[in-house]
Amino acid sequence: MSIHQSDPERKPDSFFCPGKLAYLVPGNKGRLLDGRRTPGYVEKVWPERAMFRWHITKFEDAGSYWDLPAEYVERLQFEPKAVEMEERELEEIKEKVRCFSRPLIRDIDPVRREKEQKEISTRQKRTEKWLENHSGFFSRENQLDLSARKGPQALARDLQQFMQEKGFAEAEEKTAENMVLNPFSGEWIKGMSIVAAEMGLTRFRGKIPRTPEIFSGIGEKENREDYLRERNGFIRAFFNLTGREEVSLYRGMATEGDWMIKDRSFLSCTFNLEVGKSFCGLGKEENYRQFYLVKLTVPVGKIFMSYLETEAMNRQYLEAEAQIFYDYSIEI
Repeated sequence: MSIHQSDPERKPDSFFCPGKLAYLVPGNKGRLLDGRRTPGYVEKVWPERAMFRWHITKFEDAGSYWDLPAEYVERLQFEPKAVEMEERELEEIKEKVRCFSRPLIRDIDPVRREKEQKEISTRQKRTEKWLENHSGFFSRENQLDLSARKGPQALARDLQQFMQEKGFAEAEEKTAENMVLNPFSGEWIKGMSIVAAEMGLTRFRGKIPRTPEIFSGIGEKENREDYLRERNGFIRAFFNLTGREEVSLYRGMATEGDWMIKDRSFLSCTFNLEVGKSFCGLGKEENYRQFYLVKLTVPVGKIFMSYLETEAMNRQYLEAEAQIFYDYSIEI
């Protein structure tokens, strides 16, 4: 089953040139090294941040863009006539890549973790009372259909109203949009990952931030922390009101490269087995060197965001998605 748009008549890889830093010149066209070879072009480059903007020109996200680390260019292919930047510019961006390659590690502090879990439980109880008094979803029903590919609109409206009242509407919109489009676009989700790790909700192993505004404005750490508490409290509250303590999730993955375990703070899964199968490469074994399909049973408290309450996850992609706080015992 294919759940995404694709181009069956796309050109072969041999037509393109492997991505390299020298090709980060505005206007250069190419495509991603994903399964469907999504086309796009370099729209803008920030040498001082060692980042570039990739404008997507086809499929569901046509017209959208990703702001990516310069080294991500190695996951692209470029057309044969791609322009190369001057040597001086190339050396400048190489130096910035080296500067921003310093590791940043935030392991889980069990004391902080326990403290936050107690605080989130307090928020959960408050949210359950809020849902009992204000919920459009629970005023008409109290069952979630986890087999559906689209979440209930009434529950999404409940979350929007709840976040508006708590003062986190903007943070919620920005987080959901980034999660759906690409968690690695810009550094908003990196900031959320770092803060979640400092709270003991997951672990962060990555690189230092390269955007100075990552923890300013609505991105200030205290604001992010309180947003994470309220959002996780909301997740736990509505699942508890439907009598669920844990859920079954699936994850499929296929790669043309070598097997690897990634450092991550959030893991994308799906409630739908068929969606999981569509991501794992079954039926297309000859195209991939490695693939897997796994089932996970997780407590609802480990869910950060799901399609059930998140309107942005029910637009162009109907993947029945859940983003969970990554547990490093999974090792995928």
